[in-house]
Amino acid sequence: MTTPAVTARATALLGARVTGAHPIGGGDIAHAYRLALADGRAVLAKTLDPAPEEFFEAEAAGLGYLAATGAVAVPEVHAVAPGLILLEWIEPGPATPEAAEQLGRDLAALHNTPANAFGNPRPGHPAYIGSLPLPAPTDPVH
Repeated sequence: MTTPAVTARATALLGARVTGAHPIGGGDIAHAYRLALADGRAVLAKTLDPAPEEFFEAEAAGLGYLAATGAVAVPEVHAVAPGLILLEWIEPGPATPEAAEQLGRDLAALHNTPANAFGNPRPGHPAYIGSLPLPAPTDPVH
């Protein structure tokens, strides 16, 4: 998806004009952009074209599941559309021993959160680990 296409779709989905789009690195599956909005907000746009069925819908559901645990900070999902997800922009922080310790505590809290099941938070819908399909609990394991 071109940068103009990303900005046009984000403007339509968010109802706020995109004033800047800057590609960012770090991902190996999707393209990512930091979008500046006219209202002063910044959002993360992730695109994949073509995207597998319900790819970003699955990511949004997973983020919602993680947020509901209350164990870890999770970016807010602003909008989802085929091939596009718009997330709260979180400024990177310094990689300090204190930050690493907090990350470890947060991950431990997450792993201590009880759950009825693990895997796909949307039974009957596709789920993914990266770009690979996540089998449903009833799917055969190869």
